[in-house]
Amino acid sequence: MPFSKEILTGSSGQAGFYNGVATQSLRFNDGNAHKLTRDYTGSSPDNNKKMTISVWVKRGNLSTGTTQVIFASYDAVRFLGELAFDSSTDKLRFDPGGEGDGASDSHRVQTTSLFRDVSSWYHIVLAYDSTQGTNTNRVKLYVNSVQQYLEAGSGQSFPPENYAHTYSYAGANNTIGEFGASFNDGEFDGCMSEFNFIDGIALDPTSFGEDKNGIWIPKLYTGSYGTNGFRLEFKNTSVGSGSSTTIGADTSGNNNHWTSSNIVADDCNMPDCPENNFCTLNPL
Repeated sequence: MPFSKEILTGSSGQAGFYNGVATQSLRFNDGNAHKLTRDYTGSSPDNNKKMTISVWVKRGNLSTGTTQVIFASYDAVRFLGELAFDSSTDKLRFDPGGEGDGASDSHRVQTTSLFRDVSSWYHIVLAYDSTQGTNTNRVKLYVNSVQQYLEAGSGQSFPPENYAHTYSYAGANNTIGEFGASFNDGEFDGCMSEFNFIDGIALDPTSFGEDKNGIWIPKLYTGSYGTNGFRLEFKNTSVGSGSSTTIGADTSGNNNHWTSSNIVADDCNMPDCPENNFCTLNPL
């Protein structure tokens, strides 16, 4: 991300520079196992072969032998899929899971780039469309609007054509900030802001951000969220069971609210955000 006065001073740096979309964040502390959870017990996804994840993240502690999960899916007994920072390399990795697929990590892909900057916000967009005939077009991952080169690890592969993901189908559960299920690890450390999940549509970053004077900034998403989609603005300070008044409130209109665990009011509605980036000491 380019160095600029706007990044240093945030929304007050230049009147009208930002769009007022991502003005607060939720803080995750890996030592306290902060997480948000939601169980899918009802509606089937609009299309379990397509989805988009868009979220702004600012890292705190880097991975030191522990994967840091942004978004994961699981059922009652096993982990299914993940979007996460790798435990040893700090690369971004993604696994669609696969409905009914018990082969863990068999379709995992990862970036060749490392993401170790703890002083800036990353805008991460994951577009999944397994209907594409070319395997490398089925998963597209962007960071600050730049499409990342992806590779499959040893014994792994890009998902097969028409492969169903597990992030929004009835019977799976989702976690933000941890693996979930019986996997009580993978804790994310840092802040997240403006989290959007689009059910049944694969989109590029221009739906959620725009370039302004060489700076990639948040933009309000105005399209459809689909049946199981959601938008988390992290504006509230109440915690606990998911509702329109707690930190996991879905403001997409779908009322797909999230329940928080181990998060307290002091972690909510943080002023450090993509539109007002606070100075941070770099542990490196």
